[in-house]
Amino acid sequence: KGPYIDHLRVGRPPAVLVRTDGWPRTVARDGVGLSNSWTPDFASSRQSDGGGVRFTDNPQPPRGGTFMPRYGRTTISYPGEREELDLDVGNPPVDFTGYERFIPHGRYFTFTDEDVFVDTGSQLNRYPIQGGQEVLLRDGTTDPLCDALPPFVDDDDPPVFGRMPDGSWIAWTPQFLFEQNGPGINDDWSDGEAGGTAKFTLEDGGGTTRARSGGVVACANVPRTSFNEDTCLLSAHASACSPVDDGSAHGSEIALSPATVASINGAYDGYVYAIRGLPMEGLDVHPCLAAASHWKIREDDYC
Repeated sequence: KGPYIDHLRVGRPPAVLVRTDGWPRTVARDGVGLSNSWTPDFASSRQSDGGGVRFTDNPQPPRGGTFMPRYGRTTISYPGEREELDLDVGNPPVDFTGYERFIPHGRYFTFTDEDVFVDTGSQLNRYPIQGGQEVLLRDGTTDPLCDALPPFVDDDDPPVFGRMPDGSWIAWTPQFLFEQNGPGINDDWSDGEAGGTAKFTLEDGGGTTRARSGGVVACANVPRTSFNEDTCLLSAHASACSPVDDGSAHGSEIALSPATVASINGAYDGYVYAIRGLPMEGLDVHPCLAAASHWKIREDDYC
């Protein structure tokens, strides 16, 4: 029946390394084809960007029952075209056995029977997904490989893989980390400053975490309103961030006292230096008037 006929072929099709956003995600051992069109040529001149396709929707997870295909459905299209094509491999599972050399930086976690995983797959979809598709490492890990991973993961960072005791593979998925910043509706915060709002509030509103993550982690502050004025606290920390960061010049003046400079240096990776008694030839050459100023130590001077 047209393209659905599986024609006789001799030999086994070559394995295909599947990449998304430039990073290897898995290896399709029996190649990749299309279930509703002819055999694709992903490297043909048909593609304006010289290679690659785009997802028309998020790949579906494997589902229970008789849902086909076995590994969920993955729909793609060629750049500049609207035709939707289904991969005959569906949404293939992570598998690098025999192809470990393609794993980014060659690093992956190797779990043992002592590592406890808990199935956390959500059943809130129309079709229940197969068990074991989402798991949680209950007790965490102290593998030295953790030191080679960035403290905060961005969308462009390489994926992190792990091999289970049975030889199967899993990919780590970053999760949102929520920090409580203020009492909740069921919390008892009415017993004064000793045990009230202070115990539920981040001292700087999350400013230190925001600085250390390079802006990846957002500030936990919110604007003061009539709904939170009873539990909204004014922070005196140098690392406190504003609830609204629109890039405007509506900032606060901070006195560069020894205590303030020490607080800023403790919250950020860089350092702030306060120079006292610097002679100036004129205000038109003041270093603070420019967006950036450069300094150097002369050999006959000291700093």
